[in-house]
Amino acid sequence: MENENAAASADASTASPFDPASVTLSKIDGKRLTDTNAANTSTPSKPFFAKPKDMAKLTKLGLVIGYESQKNPDNADQIAFGITANGSAVINAGKAQEAMDAATRQRAPVPESGFEIEDDVQMPAASTSGRQSMYPFEALKVGQGFFVANTEGRQDAYKSLSSTVSGKNKDGATMTPVRKFLLARGEKKINGVDTKGAWVKRES
Repeated sequence: MENENAAASADASTASPFDPASVTLSKIDGKRLTDTNAANTSTPSKPFFAKPKDMAKLTKLGLVIGYESQKNPDNADQIAFGITANGSAVINAGKAQEAMDAATRQRAPVPESGFEIEDDVQMPAASTSGRQSMYPFEALKVGQGFFVANTEGRQDAYKSLSSTVSGKNKDGATMTPVRKFLLARGEKKINGVDTKGAWVKRES
């Protein structure tokens, strides 16, 4: 027994003390630890409620402790958490705030462009339908066409269609067979009235 106690004492004396500076937290874990500390040190003191899985890393690091018997009365999936002495040491060392500040700096707008740089961006699936158009280009057969009238909101249909037709011809040049559209100013009698606008025709 004396030998066992001596061995235990030796192990305790050689154990490394907790170093809060060695702890690295993510922004979200830094906020959770800060919120836990704020709740525990408020007057009156109160627990911080969270889901165990959300506090898993902090619990594993020994910075917080969960109390399974204390459920959140408003959310049964959440239990009470209290900050440990090691957790308080991390707070006092400024590591939690450091994690949140670092994340904020990483996501700050780039001064040169004004655009926010974001991590882990999930891109939408690329469209396979090509350029989308309100006009029936895809339905045209060779020799067919359609007329676009000038309106109050589109006073020059020819000018409005120029870039669209140019884009369609650029795409069509890569197809087999080549597909080409023509654009010209023109008129069409609509409801008995000669109406100015632009004609589009599929040439090939």
